[in-house]
Amino acid sequence: GASGRNGGFVTPGFATGGDNIAARVGREAARDLHRLSIEGVEFVRDTIETLAISAAQPRAGLLSVLRYDDGDALKAYAEQMARDHGYELQYLEREDVRSVLKSARYHQGLRDPNAFHIHPLNYLRCLA
Repeated sequence: GASGRNGGFVTPGFATGGDNIAARVGREAARDLHRLSIEGVEFVRDTIETLAISAAQPRAGLLSVLRYDDGDALKAYAEQMARDHGYELQYLEREDVRSVLKSARYHQGLRDPNAFHIHPLNYLRCLA
């Protein structure tokens, strides 16, 4: 059966990249959709706070890392997010990522201080 523990990442964006979305709906609509996804993150955060859903166990921040060396592309992505959406991501160099994760397996990374993780089943139980 399902545990309700998998998932729970609350972060803006979509499974496909912004360029793919823009190719289908245009740049302006893609920006609007991304802003809507940011509002979705804030909606979940506000709901947890307003309803005092401590059982959701929110944990702040999200770290996305590369298993291959491509810091220039990752930096460019962070800059594009800031420029196009006003959404700040913190770029981490190899040494910083390896220091945090205690592993030489990973290279560069992005920290999203606005994203978070919750216990999704407990969140839904409180909403029901």
